[in-house]
Amino acid sequence: EGQKLNLWRYDLATEQFSQVTSHEDFDVLWPSRGQGGIVYQSGGWIWHYDPAAGSTRKLS
Repeated sequence: EGQKLNLWRYDLATEQFSQVTSHEDFDVLWPSRGQGGIVYQSGGWIWHYDPAAGSTRKLS
């Protein structure tokens, strides 16, 4: 089945990429940045990624 699409970050200072989400079953779709993070859809659920905390949570 292969790799799934996830969110990544790029550090301008180090020119390095790092993966910030690790969804294995479904792709990350339609990411949108807003106050406090990035929301996106994956597997029929809406998720929130908080870059300050480095955490992801499923929204109810």
